[in-house]
Amino acid sequence: MRIRGIELVPVAVMLLSACAPASYTPTPPPTPITPLPLLPTVDQTQAIGVNNPTAAAMPNEAGLPGDVTPTQTKAPTMDVGELPTVTPPSPQATAFLPTVTPMGSTPVAVSVNAPDGLALQGVFYPPIGQTPAPGLLLLHMLGRQKEDWGELAARLQQLGYGVLAVDMRGHGATGGAVDWTAAEADVPVMLEFLRGLPGIDPERIGGIGASIGANLILRGCAADGGCRTVILLSPGLDYRGVTTEDAMIQLGMVPIMFAASSEDEYAASSSTRLDSLAIGDHNLIMYDGAGHGTNMLSAGVGLADRIVEWLARYLPTD
Repeated sequence: MRIRGIELVPVAVMLLSACAPASYTPTPPPTPITPLPLLPTVDQTQAIGVNNPTAAAMPNEAGLPGDVTPTQTKAPTMDVGELPTVTPPSPQATAFLPTVTPMGSTPVAVSVNAPDGLALQGVFYPPIGQTPAPGLLLLHMLGRQKEDWGELAARLQQLGYGVLAVDMRGHGATGGAVDWTAAEADVPVMLEFLRGLPGIDPERIGGIGASIGANLILRGCAADGGCRTVILLSPGLDYRGVTTEDAMIQLGMVPIMFAASSEDEYAASSSTRLDSLAIGDHNLIMYDGAGHGTNMLSAGVGLADRIVEWLARYLPTD
């Protein structure tokens, strides 16, 4: 494994090792909760399952010069079962939300209204511990779905982060047509939605994306201007017209971490190029034989640990 860029301080690793549990045991679902204060009453929709097969046959980002088609091995996921739904108020009303975490640790299904009215389906992992807490938006690869983040999302939740994973348009429970121009416009709405969720500190927001989801989270955070840090797994300079070099310039001093695998040639060369454009703190982690995007999380190379270390430094929970 080759690591380029800044070296993370040992203190952050020591602190994390002292705080993080040796293994994760999912918290049993609590007893039914009472309606959230100050949230509008909404119709309860069919809870979102975690094994939606509709995206399985969709293609990956292959087709670009030098790009490769990764093995679509689904990462281990956390079975969240039947999820209750919650819809926060409009962004204009988020300033009046109480700073509480009334949902306990049970992940809940959420629905984000896209600019064109499409309901983007997601799962919110409420922060465990002190609130208000940092919030993270996670965007999956092409042809995949939000459940690919399940194990990482649950770990981050245990560490005190609030995590929102969303099925992008044309994928998973969201459905609809794939439209990457519209998908780019969806990301700022997702970020504002995350800021309005109970227990989230709207001033401490970050994003993690994989493959085309990495491109989208980079562009979204660059346009948003309020993200504290960004983590990109196997980004590309241009996936399906979603470009990144211009977004890197716009991102400015925001700390950014890249991870790719050397045999994934297009993502590896793109990550190297994007790392060279970073002007804030940045780190490029290059693996060998780890695969593409979220597949690297289950490749046994310690990527999840690196993500946790980076967040402990640039988006701490205390």
